[in-house]
Amino acid sequence: MREKVLVNFDYKYPKIQKLLKEIIKILEKDIKSPFKLYIFGSFATGKASYFSDLDLALETKKDLPISDLHKIKEEIENLRTLRKIDFVYLNKAPENLKKVVKKEGVLIYGSER
Repeated sequence: MREKVLVNFDYKYPKIQKLLKEIIKILEKDIKSPFKLYIFGSFATGKASYFSDLDLALETKKDLPISDLHKIKEEIENLRTLRKIDFVYLNKAPENLKKVVKKEGVLIYGSER
């Protein structure tokens, strides 16, 4: 069973909280192994504006096939939102980006174990 963490952004970003829940539903449906979802960038630092994009990073215990990643990205892109979503797959990301996400990002789903 997965250990869930969902940071509550309702107090400041209620529409983002709703969007995050929709994204997590997609990930739970499409990913069979344990995973972590991080939010980073302006929403993680509390400096987001109305025009800020949503930066998300996915990390999975087992590498996902590229076809699964494309499917997930397509489903996320099809969500009804005007906000741009930048979606990064940490398993294949450059080391410097991994460090930034782990240092400045907020784990919103999964477990640090």
